[in-house]
Amino acid sequence: MDIQHANAIPLCVIFKILNIPPEPINNGFILYDAPFGEERLSKLVINPKTNKWIDPNTNIQGNVILLVCNYLKSQHVNYGVHDALRWLQNMIGVNTPVIPIPENLPDYTQEDSKYFVRERTYLSNPILIRYVEERGIPFRYARFILQQVKVQHKESKKIIDAIGFENEDGGIVFRNPLIKGHAGTRHISFVRGNLPKPEGLNIFLSIFDYLTAITYRDGKAFNENSIILNSYDCYKWLASYIHDYGYEYICTWFDNNDAGEKLTTSMSTYCKTERIRHQPMNDTYEPYRDLNEKYLSRFNI
Repeated sequence: MDIQHANAIPLCVIFKILNIPPEPINNGFILYDAPFGEERLSKLVINPKTNKWIDPNTNIQGNVILLVCNYLKSQHVNYGVHDALRWLQNMIGVNTPVIPIPENLPDYTQEDSKYFVRERTYLSNPILIRYVEERGIPFRYARFILQQVKVQHKESKKIIDAIGFENEDGGIVFRNPLIKGHAGTRHISFVRGNLPKPEGLNIFLSIFDYLTAITYRDGKAFNENSIILNSYDCYKWLASYIHDYGYEYICTWFDNNDAGEKLTTSMSTYCKTERIRHQPMNDTYEPYRDLNEKYLSRFNI
């Protein structure tokens, strides 16, 4: 692992390894307890876009390498750059390349940071069940993967009942007929396939597209693993779930719009560097925007 690749590792991955939970704040920034310092009472503000951190009390700022060096120093062990690289190699395990995010993709970070989840439970609200079924998803398929959540707006204090879907960093995508948002750290969601070591991977933009694919299959799960992006800007996390896993092919189910085309092109380029066969699936649901929209067209919805 070299310095360039080390500094490309998302900072949230480092904090997750250190078992330090995130505290989302406004404007898309994330707050973490500092993993170094005598009392460890400081907070670090993380900018996910630049993958940089700053201590607002001291104005000290840095990247992944500097964070790890400071952490190792607090542990009273060698804390040079080479020590940090060795620690990262041992903890992360792979030299993960980065998939660049296409320019001008939507960014909902500021809006999403306004919500937090107050309660999670099984999906039982008749209104929410009807909402799922109106999207063409039978409740018998949805109930195994969707939750029912109460989400509160931090400023207005309004409480929202919605369906919820958890991501790999503990955040929640929430939806109801009137609103779509995200509470907590945004990240992708990973759904394991039937096979313990599958040859392929499916990548969907939304949970409804994934559940639509399952509905087309009469409720049968994929043999392949599946990743749900949950948001366009979560595309940047994909490399750490793909590199060196041994996938022979990747099927992408992105939208038939400008953003979807950019992601498809970017994924094709990445797959070539990884020597993975890329199969874009969006032509199977043209001229519709996404797979769910095509499915609903069968019922003139």
